[in-house]
Amino acid sequence: MDQLTSYWQLYQVRSNGTEYKKKIEAAEKWLKDSYDLTQWTQEKILNNLLNIFKNTALDNLLDNLIEKGKSGLCLRCYISEYIVTACKKRASLFSSSQGVTYQALLPFVLDDDGKSLIIIDQEDKQQLEITDNGKFLPKSNNLFTVEVINSYKNSSDNQTKLSLRNWTYLKTKQNKKIVDFLAEFGFSNVTDWSLLNRVKKYELQQLTEQEQSIIKVYAEVYKRDRRQNQYILRSKCQPPSVEQLQEMINKLNVEKIQKPHTLLNELKRIAKQLRRVVVSLDSSLMDKEGETTTLEVPYHDVPIEEKEKLEIFNQIQDNLMHCFQTNIGKVVQNTIQKLQKSKSYSLYASQYIYVLKSFYQEGKSISNIAKEIGIEQYKASRIFSPKNLLKEVRKQTVDDLINAILKLIKERKLITEPFDHNYLTLLTETVEQYADKEIFAEASAQIMTSTNNNYENLYTQTLIEYLTQNS
Repeated sequence: MDQLTSYWQLYQVRSNGTEYKKKIEAAEKWLKDSYDLTQWTQEKILNNLLNIFKNTALDNLLDNLIEKGKSGLCLRCYISEYIVTACKKRASLFSSSQGVTYQALLPFVLDDDGKSLIIIDQEDKQQLEITDNGKFLPKSNNLFTVEVINSYKNSSDNQTKLSLRNWTYLKTKQNKKIVDFLAEFGFSNVTDWSLLNRVKKYELQQLTEQEQSIIKVYAEVYKRDRRQNQYILRSKCQPPSVEQLQEMINKLNVEKIQKPHTLLNELKRIAKQLRRVVVSLDSSLMDKEGETTTLEVPYHDVPIEEKEKLEIFNQIQDNLMHCFQTNIGKVVQNTIQKLQKSKSYSLYASQYIYVLKSFYQEGKSISNIAKEIGIEQYKASRIFSPKNLLKEVRKQTVDDLINAILKLIKERKLITEPFDHNYLTLLTETVEQYADKEIFAEASAQIMTSTNNNYENLYTQTLIEYLTQNS
């Protein structure tokens, strides 16, 4: 019974910005009158409520429409708790010094007072309020809770669908008002063109052959032109030019894509599929008082025993450490090889490990190391940047861990292919936050605050161990 109270308790915001639960008596009465709570499981109730709210065949009678409104009211209460949780997770991506609290995000998404029944019109666009005398009035301001429920796909045929809980988190994260607000605090929201410029291998595999070809040609032309122009390279990614689009069209040689605007629209469509807010390491370090360090893969509501959950988590934890330790050495060696091939910086390749040891093991600053080896400070910061090293190790570790998790859940038949893009978005963010908590957050904070003489964090200890063995 305690779990079922979530269907009639609606989270709202006080004037001071804090949240509280308000009991919606109309929702409680209707739910208890409609369901034998000793016979119905929460999962069955949830699915039934969704089926009623989204069943367009019930739109011919007023009584049916009122039933839809009441089922929607229960669902609005149900997801309001997850909206609050999502806001907490969003805010936890910032350190306490940045001044972003989850209470500041709540007013953007907790706009539902629970006083009226809401349904969606037959065109599936407009929210309609059902009045006491049975009339339907268009809502001037759409409720976020109703938007979430209406956009959720509840098909039993869709084996890779997100749960309503995970869908609520995703929609809250993508809420435009929240995205715009967090952008003021440095939260990175990349353009479509930047997103398409760095599609990961596992994301590429979810696209059609033609879409993969488009992405590969786009990256070939777009990256080349950005590399050739240092000013462009330092600026925000802009839409491809007509000349670039035409070159891509010539390389693609696809009959249906012959005009620049056609290709541009196709690129936008693919980007929309892949869209996710990219969490920049500079501004997304987890607060020490944020979420727990355990990672739970979003399973799409596939029933799974607690014992198997623990086995999966332990395996993921082992994979994280393996990926991290492997990539420490791989990224260091790749950086040295790049320096060796560079005309400008090849002389410094042999000093790379020495500089890192001086920075991490002896606590020297980059400026002091630069003087010691006889190089300008700005050049030393560019060549030997500990921050860039950490970001690259983090990126490779997250990518490898995601691939390991996808392989694991396929082997255990927890999900079928192809993977839904929303699922990949949620999984990626979950893994990023988990890896930051376990390894990267503390190390990055030390770099940015110049407290690099503390060896207690795992990243620094592992790096020093590798450098000592390979110097």
